[in-house]
Amino acid sequence: EAKEPVMVSFISIGMYHAWADGNCYLPLVQDFFAYYEAAQGRSVLQPPPLDNPFKELQRRLFDTFLCRPAPLRASIRGSIWKHAGKGFGHTLGLEPGAMAALVRACSCYRVPLDVGLLGLVVCAMARTDGADFLEFTLYAPMRDGVSDAMSVGLFADWRDLSVSIDRDLATTLGTVLQVS
Repeated sequence: EAKEPVMVSFISIGMYHAWADGNCYLPLVQDFFAYYEAAQGRSVLQPPPLDNPFKELQRRLFDTFLCRPAPLRASIRGSIWKHAGKGFGHTLGLEPGAMAALVRACSCYRVPLDVGLLGLVVCAMARTDGADFLEFTLYAPMRDGVSDAMSVGLFADWRDLSVSIDRDLATTLGTVLQVS
């Protein structure tokens, strides 16, 4: 006897950063699901009205270019793809065996892998530069609260991180745990 096929409904959302990197998927997806919940007859919180989103995005972009003080942090978004251009950057390459050891150490100490990798980068930069203190601006995809979650795009996902490294006493593990 043949079974009935199982029907699975799903939605796939793909966002492409286009206009000045101004579309962050989180507020758009939240609005979409709010409209879906409303269509299902469930009560939802109404987002505050935004007069002209592109005007707001353009203002944030030019605040950054013109170095104007702005309530939202002004940064340029990072990339996971290699860029071969003029400038200065850092590269950290790990062989498979080293990566396996890092994954094991991170799981033993319950440190997320991205934090472990960041800790290694911090240690490498401090050692190379002979620095006791490093500052980073990091992409942090989690929002801090309702006001951040309602931000459309530009620069809401960045956090500053300051790390002290005592070169006489600091260990790689200690630095990684400090970063985490």
